[in-house]
Amino acid sequence: MAHYGTQRLVVAALGAAAFVVIGCSGEDGAPKSGPGALQSQCVINQLNLDRNIPDRSLCDNFGYSDCFGFGSECINYCAFGFCQPAECATPDDCIAAFGELPIGVKWICHEYIVSNKSYGSWCEFVEDCPEGSVNCPCLPGDLCGPDPWGTGNMSCVAGTCESSCPSACIQGSVCCGGSLCAGNCIGTPCCS
Repeated sequence: MAHYGTQRLVVAALGAAAFVVIGCSGEDGAPKSGPGALQSQCVINQLNLDRNIPDRSLCDNFGYSDCFGFGSECINYCAFGFCQPAECATPDDCIAAFGELPIGVKWICHEYIVSNKSYGSWCEFVEDCPEGSVNCPCLPGDLCGPDPWGTGNMSCVAGTCESSCPSACIQGSVCCGGSLCAGNCIGTPCCS
């Protein structure tokens, strides 16, 4: 513990520029994003994680304040709460790796984002979300269903079917704004 404290004092004595370089490079040169950052050797070493949980098992990612990225006890990687062998490009990659799911549940290949940082695209399963419905997953180019609060069809934005009406302006079955700025719409961003 004394050595750790001494190390901190040395870093502080070197000045802000040295601290920034040390803080950005990472102890083990871990990548700043993508799958490599989901198994940071720095985190694994600091927390003594045994990497013995097989793919398809439930898992958690752990962080450590002096390391960038995460570590898990997965043999491979932990994303969306279960161990996975590799990133995916399409839902077919997920079916190939994990098999078909029961009716009412489907695989999607979705970007895994933690604190606004992308860690690549990984398999995720979605329950009871009819394809093309509001806030349900979609792949770029997919058609989403009719927009319940606007005109025309919804758009596939960042992997989710979204209405043309901003979510903060939706009050019940109404898209506030324009001539609809009375009652529950008063005070919404579209009625300012």
